[in-house]
Amino acid sequence: MAAAKDLRRLRRDPVSLALWLGIPVFVLLLMYVLFGRGETRPQGRLLIADEDGSFVSGLVVQAFRQEPLADFFRVEKLAQDQAQREVRRGRASALLIIPKGFGRAVLRNEPVQLRLITNPSQRILPGIAEEALSLLTDAAFYFQALAGDEIRRIRESAESGADSAEADVAAVSVEFYRIGKSLAGWLSPPRLKLETQTLATQSSPRRGFAAAFVPGMVFLALLFLAMGLSADLWRERAHGVLRRWLATPRSVESLLAGKLLAAMTVSFAVSLIALGCGLWIAGLPLGPLIPATLWCTFSAALFFLLLSLLQLYAANERTAHVLVNLALFPMILLGGSLFPFEVMPGSLARIGRLTPNGWALARLRELLDGAADPVRLAHTAAWLALVAAAAFLLAARRVRRHFAI
Repeated sequence: MAAAKDLRRLRRDPVSLALWLGIPVFVLLLMYVLFGRGETRPQGRLLIADEDGSFVSGLVVQAFRQEPLADFFRVEKLAQDQAQREVRRGRASALLIIPKGFGRAVLRNEPVQLRLITNPSQRILPGIAEEALSLLTDAAFYFQALAGDEIRRIRESAESGADSAEADVAAVSVEFYRIGKSLAGWLSPPRLKLETQTLATQSSPRRGFAAAFVPGMVFLALLFLAMGLSADLWRERAHGVLRRWLATPRSVESLLAGKLLAAMTVSFAVSLIALGCGLWIAGLPLGPLIPATLWCTFSAALFFLLLSLLQLYAANERTAHVLVNLALFPMILLGGSLFPFEVMPGSLARIGRLTPNGWALARLRELLDGAADPVRLAHTAAWLALVAAAAFLLAARRVRRHFAI
């Protein structure tokens, strides 16, 4: 009777249900529009001021236009003054300045300096550009160590215009052949033998940016739902429902159990729709939909009981609203409901996984990834059920002794 009463009242308030359900669906749609379903990579704008215009400087430019660097940077060649203005305005990740005479200095094995000006508001992409330049300089060093003398001989012959230029080219070609033959013992056949073996383990699917937000957004909706349903206790007290219930042979536990059943029914519907939409938007398989929905419903029961307990121990409805918000928003921020644990600092992520919603959220992610450990899942469920049972008994005691008066 108590559950049917609450469900009828919720049916007359479709706006609240639409808001609870619309929060995760709207956010996930926004993530899909911005980032798509695939795995997201950072991509920035790399400006190159090539003042040399030589064949060697062109090789540097082409290195950033080839994969995998092309996946991270959109390369544009600009004049140095214009490129520096773009970086100062924050419109580029980095600026690479190739000075005049760069190609000649590399061929002569002379000192030369490349300038890399980075955007201070970014860290990842400028670091990738710096690391790529470091690899290019190492490649130039080893190329000089292997064939530097031959390159200089060809250049000197070409600059002198002597009749022996063709003979020098032929001699250098023979020398290159000898270098390749000396390296063949290391390259063909390779000194290391690679053996591969496929393990019969199921790896977790790689999630895109939108997929990482699916569990957190569903739990965010469940937390707001629990906050709204728990506040119904004050409305029933104001209308004398609790006093009339205590005057009947029915126990307080049956009233709270009915409210809990109604909350779980609504949570199941919200979780099913939100998870189904979220998995479809993120391009994830729908196989774990039902187990994940049941786990969300079980977790929502805990959220409802904990927030109801806070409501019951407040002096008045206004204080209860403030108290619930003070408890709810740290849980949302730390528990992975607003920001996934993957993008949080390590110390905060460890703390967030210890919160009730963070603990339950970690198991939900494993269910959605198909990597849930039954033992760990049962262990988490047992602890959450123990906390929920304690909250239920304390709430019933509070209603019976103080709240309904």
